[in-house]
Amino acid sequence: HAQVFTWGLGLEGRLGHFDSQNQHAPMQLSTEAFGGAKAILAAGGGSHTAVVTLDGALWVWGDGCWGKLGLGDLDSRQSPERVG
Repeated sequence: HAQVFTWGLGLEGRLGHFDSQNQHAPMQLSTEAFGGAKAILAAGGGSHTAVVTLDGALWVWGDGCWGKLGLGDLDSRQSPERVG
């Protein structure tokens, strides 16, 4: 299984752990966060994160200002949400 870990500043849910808590050590996101699919690619911005899963789905979370999550709104997400 590919694993996704996030840590650091949790503001706006940018770590994907269903909250805005800071994490001082790597914390794993469960595969259930991606609909049970295996993560194959991850990219992090300054305040948001994106993961592509083996089934080709794109998952995003974090600060949504300016529509940067690609979800059609300006809302932030505290956990991964599938695009499209």
